[in-house]
Amino acid sequence: MKRAVFLDIAKAICIVLVVVGHSPSIIYPEWYKTFILGIYTFHMPLFMFASGFIYNMTKNDDAYGTFLMKKVRRLVIPYFICSFILIFIKLITQDFAYVRIHSSLISFINVLYKPEAGRFLWFVWALWWMFVIIPFFKTRKQRLILFAIAMFIHFYPERITEVLCLNSTKKMLVYFMAGVITFDYKAVFSKFKQIPLYIYAILFVVVECLYFSDVRSFSWMKFLLAFIGIAFILSLSKEIEKIKSNGVQKVFRILSVSSYFVYLFHTTFEGLAKAILVKASFYEGTISTFSFCMSELFIIAFGLIIPILIYQFVVVRFKTTKFLFGLK
Repeated sequence: MKRAVFLDIAKAICIVLVVVGHSPSIIYPEWYKTFILGIYTFHMPLFMFASGFIYNMTKNDDAYGTFLMKKVRRLVIPYFICSFILIFIKLITQDFAYVRIHSSLISFINVLYKPEAGRFLWFVWALWWMFVIIPFFKTRKQRLILFAIAMFIHFYPERITEVLCLNSTKKMLVYFMAGVITFDYKAVFSKFKQIPLYIYAILFVVVECLYFSDVRSFSWMKFLLAFIGIAFILSLSKEIEKIKSNGVQKVFRILSVSSYFVYLFHTTFEGLAKAILVKASFYEGTISTFSFCMSELFIIAFGLIIPILIYQFVVVRFKTTKFLFGLK
């Protein structure tokens, strides 16, 4: 099967946005807060959309148990390995270094039912439940019904428990299913490819401005913005796919294949960068816009580059690390 290169590029863009989204340190200006909130309007829905699309594109006739065991190896084992490592690091450093959320010995138990090691790990739980559910919906019609159900529960006003990240699953299933049915009805959705990138860009900026003006509480606006953001990034990815530079394509390919490992460990190395800045008394006194931007680039570089280097030069080279982090 031909690889969907534009989805690899979209995943690469998305993991960069994830790292940027978790980069703010102790002090940051209001404009940067708005920028980060803008990222949060669409980047995780995009991850879910891509996951649903790829699932449907690559699904085969595996038995249900076999399919789930693959997901245990790909998602669950790396989740627990990452959680134990992060909690251990926090326990040995939190008394003398900058740690945003502290841990305790009970945290090793808590990871069994919630993302104790880092709130960002809700994504793994939510994706797991989606893979538990989706194989029961075998036809296009059944999957369309599940999409309708997902939309209903997305807007259902009652919040459910965050134990096992069920409330996050409730909110994000609709985006996963959007990716699934986009592949199912790709002939219909192919018409959106004809819309120029600049139209998506203008629409995205306009709706973002409306969202941040006075209607943030309007759930339909947020829902719409997520899909506009998805369409914008996918259109941008299609344009990047046309670039013939091997260097550009290689960068996006590395970001894409490393994305899950980066997702698991980016906050650890961002935390290290923040600790360095705190130790250097960087946040004492007034900080200029230029200095702030340089500090953010420093934090983002740590959170992105170091996990990629570990992935490329350690994880993929040894059978043990490949197993622990869900690689074949």
